[in-house]
Amino acid sequence: MKVMYTAEQKRVAVATFRRYKSYAKTLRVLGYPSRHVLFDWVRGSRPGCRKVTARGLYRRYAWQVKLGAVNRMLGGESVIDIAADLAVTNHMLLYQWMH
Repeated sequence: MKVMYTAEQKRVAVATFRRYKSYAKTLRVLGYPSRHVLFDWVRGSRPGCRKVTARGLYRRYAWQVKLGAVNRMLGGESVIDIAADLAVTNHMLLYQWMH
């Protein structure tokens, strides 16, 4: 059975973690969620962080996106900036596109 949490429960859990700076203490105080779920919520709440998606699923990029990214890299633009603009999950992927 999959347990669903409200947005308010998630917000309270992340705020509690930030107060105590401990996963174990947060879980003891609140009594929910599991350690793995709390870890994902905390990681996903950081500014500039993308939401956690289902594991094992890879995002596919159109060849036009890849070509545009490679051209920008060859033009001297920062790889990290390009990855952020294109919402690429890992900037190292751009180096693979280059080869």
